[in-house]
Amino acid sequence: MSYEVVETDVLVIGGGAAGLNAAIAAQEQGARVVVADKGVIERSGDIGGGVDHFLAYLELEGDWDTREAFLEYVWRIGKGTGDPRIIDVVFCSELKEAIDRLERIGVLVGRKEYRRHERDGFPTPSGKVELYSERLKEWGFDPIPIYRELPETPHSDPDLAEEFPLIFTSWKSGPFRHSGGRQIKALRGLHPEPVVWIHPETAAEVGIEDGDWVYVETRRGRIRQKAKLTEDIAPRVVGVDYAWWFPEKGPEAQFGWAESNVNVLTDNKGPFNREMGTANLRGIACRVYKE
Repeated sequence: MSYEVVETDVLVIGGGAAGLNAAIAAQEQGARVVVADKGVIERSGDIGGGVDHFLAYLELEGDWDTREAFLEYVWRIGKGTGDPRIIDVVFCSELKEAIDRLERIGVLVGRKEYRRHERDGFPTPSGKVELYSERLKEWGFDPIPIYRELPETPHSDPDLAEEFPLIFTSWKSGPFRHSGGRQIKALRGLHPEPVVWIHPETAAEVGIEDGDWVYVETRRGRIRQKAKLTEDIAPRVVGVDYAWWFPEKGPEAQFGWAESNVNVLTDNKGPFNREMGTANLRGIACRVYKE
């Protein structure tokens, strides 16, 4: 095996789409960039973000080893018709062939199996469904589910409620996946602006009408989103549109990430969830007012 020393200004290891975007941004600024997928370093296969990355050093079958060859294969499957139903052909009727080929080259494909618990039981110490968990008790946690009020709500902190009488949660808009897709015109056209859900009664108390631009504020900061009045949310709760940024505003403005992004309203400083150690990203006291 031979090695080559590569000089670089920026080394990006993994990071998915975020890591790739960082690499592209650095390269556009003139930096020398090397991107290494951590799967190549750590393991031979990776599943993440809904996409399977098979990265093993395998002897792949020749007719799929280039993008052009694969497209030719897909075209042949579709009989050269360009019929949009080719998606169904590739992912349904030809799925077995694809799975067989992946297995032949060494990629393990999981199989769906129903009612396995009837043979092996459940993955608990007793092999049964445990409403009371001895394992959780051994770890020092409550053995049965118990409700605890979140640390920063009008109920747990009445003094805070005088300034921030509402509670915010967040929701994900349908066309996008997390923060991705805001730069895709077709998707952005379906949901062009960040929208915050507010109950009509709550909106009336502070003079907000449907379609107004409003501020949502916590003691950490504030963001602006467009009001959507709906009775589908409780009067004391507002639903903030998640993961917004504005690619059209460009890198000089940092793509406007802090204008409407729910991360401005939260932090990672605790208190943390007792069992999981995670930061609290919802159920936080806030207020809403017209821009």
